[in-house]
Amino acid sequence: MDVALVCKAGRVRLRGALMVIALAMVGAGCGGSAAAPGPPTLPTRAAPNSVAGFPCPAHPVSTVDMEACAGRALLNLDARFNVRAAALWSILDASGKRAFLKAQTAWLTYRTQACAVQSRAFLGGTAAPVTFGTCETEITRTRLEEVAATLRTYCQGAARTGRYKRCPTRVGPGPPLHSRVILLNRSIGEVHLGQPRSAVEKALGLGRPSRGWVSYFDGRLLVDYVYKVRQTTHVQALVTSWSGFHTRSGVHVGSSVQDVRRRLHLPCGGGSCTSGVPGRPATILFTRHGTVVRIEVLYLS
Repeated sequence: MDVALVCKAGRVRLRGALMVIALAMVGAGCGGSAAAPGPPTLPTRAAPNSVAGFPCPAHPVSTVDMEACAGRALLNLDARFNVRAAALWSILDASGKRAFLKAQTAWLTYRTQACAVQSRAFLGGTAAPVTFGTCETEITRTRLEEVAATLRTYCQGAARTGRYKRCPTRVGPGPPLHSRVILLNRSIGEVHLGQPRSAVEKALGLGRPSRGWVSYFDGRLLVDYVYKVRQTTHVQALVTSWSGFHTRSGVHVGSSVQDVRRRLHLPCGGGSCTSGVPGRPATILFTRHGTVVRIEVLYLS
């Protein structure tokens, strides 16, 4: 791993000291004697003089507010990434660890350069640092889900012995690894269409109200009990925009339309791929730019 490359790119300033973007210090870190390599990490504290240390107001108005909120969101994602990276690191062999570190170094370079390109469209204006911070947040969110998906691939169905002894049963606040399967036209995880609300609440708790839905696992799974504007006592729809849930063939949020067609043999077009017919349980995989962005299991009217 080229630690010097990461250290050299440690901070990027955009027009003065208004915003300092802290990059990850990977592996052995910067300065001092080299230590045994560990899992790649991203910073979880705001760098000195960074607006990420400013409070994020409930209703951001100024560009500084927006920068602060983007910075705090990035630090939160960084912390979640570190948890998943450490879990994956614990089950990789030596070659896998070396590859992971090299991939992370390359990703850091990509994130910095890609966001620099985006923000340059607003060079000289106050929107530049906001654009840079928002870009970093979105690319890091994608990276987080990629690492989580890799961890899921290693751990799914593996006996917790040998190199998999430390394979976690949970990765962050999501559902257990054995409860992340999507069954087309039936269920997402442990919740299925038609299931009594009392049974869902017994298994998962009351959940959190979210725009008419009930949210579980920090929004990773949304459950709806409403049918044609009428509240019911049974599950009417399930929605996820999280890549952790997956079909038995491996399709998940983030999969390509080509994968959906190849693995699930579903027709796709007009921004979605659909399984099921009107009047019956169905599954809709909503797509954007050729990629699955949301999966819904529902009664199709």
